Amino acid sequence: FHRLTLFGIWPHTMSMKERCSSDAYYQKSAFNQLIPFALIYSALTNIGWRFSKSFLPRKSFQAPLLPEDTFKTSGGEVAIVTGSNAGIGFETADALVERGYDVILACRSRDRGERAAEQLNGQCHPGKATFLHPLDLLSFRSIRDFVAVFKSKYSTCNILVNNAGINTTGKSSDGFDLCFQTNFIGH
Repeated sequence: FHRLTLFGIWPHTMSMKERCSSDAYYQKSAFNQLIPFALIYSALTNIGWRFSKSFLPRKSFQAPLLPEDTFKTSGGEVAIVTGSNAGIGFETADALVERGYDVILACRSRDRGERAAEQLNGQCHPGKATFLHPLDLLSFRSIRDFVAVFKSKYSTCNILVNNAGINTTGKSSDGFDLCFQTNFIGH
């Protein structure tokens, strides 16, 4: 029983009666006594980060790029990118179109999806972008409809980029948490 101690804080400092009480365990546990140290560490780390940002020279950061032949295709390969009408999804779709993929833009809004497809196809790239059918990951019906339309026009999907996501609370029409259904179940 005494081998379960962490830093010798518990149970050596407790009587047998206290050891059997869950309240006493929580109040005198090693975890509970380490909380102030964790808070101090967190505060000092935050201060250090802010200090370093204000005094270190600012350099523009550029993420390392993938080699040019990464994801290169001879044509005819299909990629689906969810949430591809703006932001990271749009840039991902652009990179895949540039490398020769036929990219399916999976977006909730037909207008924004078609506008994004026009914008991507307006560039001189070997691939093409297509808005196939609206896809709302909050609705299982929308997901099934999208899959049915996709299967009727394409035989396979070579790349799937699960980019769409939300960070909000509430329930979907299917009864799931909005965030959980969009970010996990819907994909």
